Amino acid sequence: MTYYAPRVVPCSGYATAGFVFAATGLVPVGLILCIIAWSETRSGERGGHAFTVAGLTLSVIWFALMALAIALAASGVSLLSLVLDALLTG
Repeated sequence: MTYYAPRVVPCSGYATAGFVFAATGLVPVGLILCIIAWSETRSGERGGHAFTVAGLTLSVIWFALMALAIALAASGVSLLSLVLDALLTG
C-alpha cells in the first residue's frame, strides 16, 4: 500500500498581513491586502482564506464604526457623552 503525503498549501502572506492590519485599525491597508489575497485564496492556489474573510469582515466593521463616529461628530453629538450617560443612568 502506498501512502502519499498530504498536499500542503502555503498560507498567503497578503491574507496574513491584511488580517493583521485590519485588526490593528489600519483599515485601508488591510482592506487592499485582503482584496489582493481574495483572488489567491479563493482559487486554492494559497491557503489563508479564513484570514482573508476575517480581515474583510474587520475592515467593514471598522469602516462602519468610523462612519458612525464621523456622522455623530458632524451632528454635534459626542459618542463619549452618550456612552457615559448610558452607563451612569442605566
